[in-house]
Amino acid sequence: MENLRKVVYGSGLRVVGMALSIVTGFLLMPFLVHHLGDRTYGYWALVGAILGYFGILDFGIVTAVEWHVAKAIGEEDATAANRAVSSAFYVFAALGGVILLVTIVLAG
Repeated sequence: MENLRKVVYGSGLRVVGMALSIVTGFLLMPFLVHHLGDRTYGYWALVGAILGYFGILDFGIVTAVEWHVAKAIGEEDATAANRAVSSAFYVFAALGGVILLVTIVLAG
């Protein structure tokens, strides 16, 4: 029963976080349009959409790291948790470097 309570609590917090993100976006949009102007806000939205597609390059790494870190913390193995986080950091740093190079080439 304790696990069910944790799952419901975690799911509820995730829904609240998503709702807050949506509300923040709706409240922030008029402010941005007013201060940036229509054309510049369009560029802002375009760049945001393009950067959002870079999130596809996650390849599920974040979920895997969350799982391994949670398992390591549950087993009280700090070394395994550090190893999982460090590995993900280096993989994301390498992916970021590749993305940066591809973006520079495409921009040229």
